[in-house]
Amino acid sequence: MVTEKINSLMRELSRKPDQVALLETIENLLVGLGDLGLETDLWMAQNIYFSMCKAHYDAMEERASQGNEAAKTWLKHFNVLGEYLRVGCR
Repeated sequence: MVTEKINSLMRELSRKPDQVALLETIENLLVGLGDLGLETDLWMAQNIYFSMCKAHYDAMEERASQGNEAAKTWLKHFNVLGEYLRVGCR
C-alpha cells in the first residue's frame, strides 16, 4: 500500500516535474517511513527518479545557475529525494 502511494506520487511528479510541493510531499512521506522503519520496494520510484534526472536535472541546474530561486529549491528537494531513494543523479 505504501509502495503504491510512493509510486503513484512519483508518476504524478514525472508528469508535473516543476511541482516543488509534490517533491516535498514525497520527501516527507519517505522521511516518515524511515522513522517507522517500514520496508518498501522502491525500484519503480527509483526508476522514475532516474528518468526524471536524465530529463530535467541539467535544465534545472542551468536555471539555478542563472539565479532562478524556484530551480534552486527544486534541486535541493530533488537531491534530498534521491538520497532517500538511494539513487544518484550523477
